Amino acid sequence: MPGDMGDTIPGGIVAAAKNRLQVVKGLEDVEVSECESCSFEVTLNLAFIEGVWSRDDMQLKSKPNWRISTHGKKHSLVLSRVALGDAGFFSFEANGIQTAGRLSVTARDIHIVKELEDVDTMERQPVNFLCEVNQEDLDGRWYRDDCRIRPGDNVKTNHHGKTHTLFFKSVRPEHAGEIKFTAERVSSYATLTVKELPVVIVRPLRVKIAMYRHRGLLECQVSRPNAQVRWYKNRKELVPSRKYQLISQDVYRQLTIDDVCSSDEDTYTCDAGDDNTSCQLLVEEQAISIVRGMSSVEVMEPEPALFQVETSLKSGRPPRWTLNGEVLEACSAVNIDRQGTVHSLCLTSTQSSMSGPVLFVAGKSRSTAQLNVKERPLEVAHPLEDVEVKEKSSVTLSCAFAPSPRVVRWFKGRTALKTSNKYSMKREGKRAHLTIHGLTGIDAGQYRCMAGGSQSTAHLKVEVRTLKLVKHLEPVEIEEEGNATFSCELNYVVANVEWLLNNVRLYCNAINRIQHMGTMHSLTIKKLRPQESRVTFKTGLLSETTTLNVKERPAVFLRSLEDVVGEEQGEVCLQCEISKDTVTPVWRKDGTVLTADDKHELLQFGKSMAMIIHFLSKEDAGHYTCDLGTSQTKAKVTVHGETFLDHNGQEMVTDSRLQVINNGRNYKMTIRDAMLTDAGDVVFTIKDLSCRTMLFVKEKPVHIFRDLLNVKAVPGEDAELSCEITKPEATIVG
Repeated sequence: MPGDMGDTIPGGIVAAAKNRLQVVKGLEDVEVSECESCSFEVTLNLAFIEGVWSRDDMQLKSKPNWRISTHGKKHSLVLSRVALGDAGFFSFEANGIQTAGRLSVTARDIHIVKELEDVDTMERQPVNFLCEVNQEDLDGRWYRDDCRIRPGDNVKTNHHGKTHTLFFKSVRPEHAGEIKFTAERVSSYATLTVKELPVVIVRPLRVKIAMYRHRGLLECQVSRPNAQVRWYKNRKELVPSRKYQLISQDVYRQLTIDDVCSSDEDTYTCDAGDDNTSCQLLVEEQAISIVRGMSSVEVMEPEPALFQVETSLKSGRPPRWTLNGEVLEACSAVNIDRQGTVHSLCLTSTQSSMSGPVLFVAGKSRSTAQLNVKERPLEVAHPLEDVEVKEKSSVTLSCAFAPSPRVVRWFKGRTALKTSNKYSMKREGKRAHLTIHGLTGIDAGQYRCMAGGSQSTAHLKVEVRTLKLVKHLEPVEIEEEGNATFSCELNYVVANVEWLLNNVRLYCNAINRIQHMGTMHSLTIKKLRPQESRVTFKTGLLSETTTLNVKERPAVFLRSLEDVVGEEQGEVCLQCEISKDTVTPVWRKDGTVLTADDKHELLQFGKSMAMIIHFLSKEDAGHYTCDLGTSQTKAKVTVHGETFLDHNGQEMVTDSRLQVINNGRNYKMTIRDAMLTDAGDVVFTIKDLSCRTMLFVKEKPVHIFRDLLNVKAVPGEDAELSCEITKPEATIVG
C-alpha cells in the first residue's frame, strides 16, 4: 500500500511537504519561584527561521533580564530574576505556526533568621547591629525612630550574603532610640540605649587674688553643657544671694563674690558629682611697704638665729615666713612674733642643712636675707675594727661620728664603693654600716669610712678554704638496662656542682637523678644501654673523672621451638620468642645452615622468630635448630604421606583458583570464583583413609544495573538503545 501511494503522488508535492515549517517541540507551562531564572524553548524542523516572542499578546524584545536567542532550529527565551509581575501567557510565532505556554510565579518565603538585639552602651563607644534573613539577594533599609539612617562618616551599613549590619563608630546620646531593619515584607526591631559619660572638669579652678572690697570671680569648664554643679566654701555649700552669684553658661560655671573682705579668703570647690575642682581665693589688702628689712645671719650649729622686719602698716593678716622655699609654722623650734609693725622670726636650734634664703612676705612687699649655719667639726666617736672571717660568709664594718654626718662614703683602698648585691650600706643616726656579702679572697684588704674631714680605717682578712675530695669517684661496671650510681664527698658544703657524661652536662629528669646531702653528692643513671663512657664531677676548679662500662646482656629464649607434624606438599611453621629484638638468629637443619629461599621463609617481628617450610617432602623431616650464638632451641619436624583431593573422578591440582592448606592435622581447600562446572563430588584421601562430600553451585540471577534511557530521533535517522547486565552470556529477549 505505501509503495502504491508513492507511485501516485508527484515529486514536487513530496518536496514541498518536507520543506513545510513544523513545530518539533513546542512551549510548555513553567512554574518558578520569585527571583529565580527560567527559560522557554521551541524546536522547529527547519533552521534559520525568524520568529516573534510575545507575552499576553505584546511583542517581546531582548533586555538585560529577558534574553532572546536562536541556535539553528532551537529558539530560546531566558528570564533572569523573575518578578511576580512577569507571570503571564508566553507565545512564539513564525511563518504562520504558533506555540504557547504559561509562566506562573510564586512569591518566595522571606523571614528573619536572626533578629536584632538590644544594645546598652556608654557614650562614644562603637556599636554594631546585625540582622540575618533567609535570602541572599534582599535589599535592606535601616531606620531610627522611623527616620531612615543614611551612611556617613560615623555610620556604616554593610550587606554580605544573608547578613546585614549597621555600625556606629562612636555613639552619642542623640543616637538612642528604636533601631529597625526592613527587607521587603519583613522587619526586625531593637532598642539602642546610650548612657552619658561622667562629667569631667575640663579646665579647673585657679588661684585667684581679689582686691579688698572689690568683686572676686572664680570660673571652671565642664565637659557637658547640661552638667549640674554645686559650689562650696571650705565644706559649706553656697546658695545664690546678694553676696554670691552662681552662673551656668554653656560649659562654663562661674562663682561671683561681691564686696570681698578678709573673711572671704578660703578654699572654694566646684563639685560636678563625678569630678570636682578647688582653688584658693586670696584677698589683697592695702599696700604695705618694708621700712627696715632683714639682715643676713651666720651662726654655728646649734646656736639660735634671729631675723626682724619693720613694715609701714599693721597688717590685718599674719605675714608669711619661708626658709629654703618652705613655709614656716610656729613650733618649739620656730618662734614667730609681731609687736606692732615689727615682725620677728627666731630659729632656736640650727643645723647646717638649714642654710639658705629666708623670705618675709606681707601683701605684695617682701624682704630677703641669708641664713648660714656652719657645721661643727666631725669627730670619729667609734672607729672601725679589724675583722678576720671565713670565705663565703658575710661581714659588717661599723663606725660612728659626732655629730651625725650628712654624707658618709666608703672606700676599699682607693676605690669608692657603691650599693650593690655585693655591698649594703646603712645609716642609723650617727652610725654608719657596710655589709660585704659572699666573701672571697679578693675581698681582703683595707676599708675606709669618710665623713667630712674625718675618717676611720680597718683591715679585713678572709680565710680561704681549699676545696678537696674526701671520697673519690669509683669506676662502675654493670649490665644493660641496669642503674649506675656514682658518689663523692667534699671537705665542705658546696651547692653549685656539675655532672658530665662524655663532657655533656647532665640535668635531673626521668633518666638522671642528681642529689646532694651536706658534703655528699651522687648521680644515678637509669636504664643504660651498652657503652663505655666517662663520668665527670666538677665544682669550681675542682673536677674528677671515672669510667662507666655497660655490658650487653646475652639474649635468651622466652619461648622455645615446638615439634610439628606436616603432610607432603603442605607447609609447617616453626616459632620461638627471644628476649632482644636486635639479635639475628641462625637456622639449621641437622647441623646445616638454612637461608631464605622459595622453600624456607625466614620471618622476624620484633622479638618473635619464625621459619615456614613450604611444599613439604620426606626429605624435610628432621631436627631444626634456632641458634642465637649464646643459646639455642631445637624442634623435630615430621612429614606424613601424600594426600589426594578428587573432584568428579579427577585429581585436583593447586592453581590460582584452587588452594589446599595444611596446618598440622587440619586440611582446608579453597575454590575462588566458583562456577557451575565446579559442582559435583569432592573426595579427600590420605593413605588408606578417605571422606566424601558434595559441592552445589547456584547460578547467580541476572540483573540490569544500567537501564535504558529515553532517546529522541528525527524521522529518517537511526536510534540506538542500550543497557548493561551483570552476566555477559545471558540471553536477551526483545
